[in-house]
Amino acid sequence: MHDRNGNPVKVGDRVQVQGEITSTSATDEYCNVTIKITEKDQEHGPFNVTGTLVVNARQTELIEE
Repeated sequence: MHDRNGNPVKVGDRVQVQGEITSTSATDEYCNVTIKITEKDQEHGPFNVTGTLVVNARQTELIEE
């Protein structure tokens, strides 16, 4: 099994998944973001992720493109 760059991956490895924030929700106690996976693999087409992912905003890291 390998990542998008051909590097071997195994159980316990830490990885990053890129996506687009499609909504946010915040209170005095928490900030959540809903993420849509947006990356595509040129060889295999869109990634096979269905639905969306909701996480605390502190679990994310802004990337510059």
